Amino acid sequence: MSVAAAIILSLLAAEAPAPRAAQACDLRYERIVSFTAPQAQDRLTVELLGEACENALLVVQVFAENERRIFVTSLPVAALTIYEETPPQTPDAIARYVMLVDADHAWNASPTAAGDLPAEADERSDYLGFCLSTDAETYRRARRQNGPLLSLLLDPEYPSFLWFDPDAGRTVVLGYGCY
Repeated sequence: MSVAAAIILSLLAAEAPAPRAAQACDLRYERIVSFTAPQAQDRLTVELLGEACENALLVVQVFAENERRIFVTSLPVAALTIYEETPPQTPDAIARYVMLVDADHAWNASPTAAGDLPAEADERSDYLGFCLSTDAETYRRARRQNGPLLSLLLDPEYPSFLWFDPDAGRTVVLGYGCY
């Protein structure tokens, strides 16, 4: 037997690492959302990983109907809630906070379509100001196509507005609310 074959066999025989033990602030929350198209059955997942919620890691993912991951981000819960006088303390409260849902899990996010965003990125609307985080042409195209938006709290102060660009096949953060 060659040395290379022996190494491969020893690697194949090695035991897989033990699965990670569940911790106190672990939570996986899933919600069906229409994101890639108005009637799509896409999936939003919010996952918390950690022993103590204030030190947990937040992972947000969006999967298209075909299970292709089209958005992922992560950040420490402490960074997200840094400006809150009374930050959410439980895994469920943190997930609701990020997804902008109330205690009954009713979606309170506004706006829900790209066409509802201000005509110009520097406009101020009744519900919040808007700061552009993509190029102006993509923003104008998003408004024209009026596709669904996901509004998520991924910043300590402002909701982020995610739009799926069907032409490019990717998720774009169009902008975020600001003062």
